[in-house]
Amino acid sequence: MKKQKILVLAPAGAGKTYMTQHYKNVVDFEYLFHLWDYDEDVKDWPYDNLKGISNRKPNPEWPWNYIEDVKNELESGNVVVIPGLPNSYYAFCIVGREYLGKDVRIILAAHHEDNYESLAEIFRKRGNPESFVDMVRPLYKKTNELYRDCKNAEYIEIPKGKFLADVLIEHGIKLEPGVGVIKENREGGRHLRDKYIKKLNEKQKYIVDICSSTIKKV
Repeated sequence: MKKQKILVLAPAGAGKTYMTQHYKNVVDFEYLFHLWDYDEDVKDWPYDNLKGISNRKPNPEWPWNYIEDVKNELESGNVVVIPGLPNSYYAFCIVGREYLGKDVRIILAAHHEDNYESLAEIFRKRGNPESFVDMVRPLYKKTNELYRDCKNAEYIEIPKGKFLADVLIEHGIKLEPGVGVIKENREGGRHLRDKYIKKLNEKQKYIVDICSSTIKKV
């Protein structure tokens, strides 16, 4: 039987961590070390404490380092969930959509932007700095707009009071009870560099501004 290839993009607070704690066929694949190069004094911090800090600079190999790593992970047949703010949206729904292949099903799921302040309390309780809360606030609205307008992925709005696992099950995605995996690659995907080096060179066709979450084709 052919393995499923399901990639789910969901922004902070959607319930990705909960899914990995309760479903064994789920991989929550973080992206901070693909997106950023961290200063030596902070790079070993816990993951949630790294979000939004200033001791970092854009990783020059983004987005192909992450696209290749996620593509590799999809071969497992697990449901791969990733952070779904604009940068990863651009990576997978614009720059890398064709490269992933038509057999990859992409699902975009998010709470409505009007619910952001209640989600912000979740971020604070789990240790995210206030700089992260402030950074994500305007991006949440942009993320919802991108998701609603996307033509090459499936969009699901998460109703208030529900979370990612609830809507995926309702959407027909099979989740198997158990414990999944939260994955991070602190090498930023560089071990796969020989696979994406040509694509990395082609990346010059695009200018991706990580901070403002915009992309220009050149």
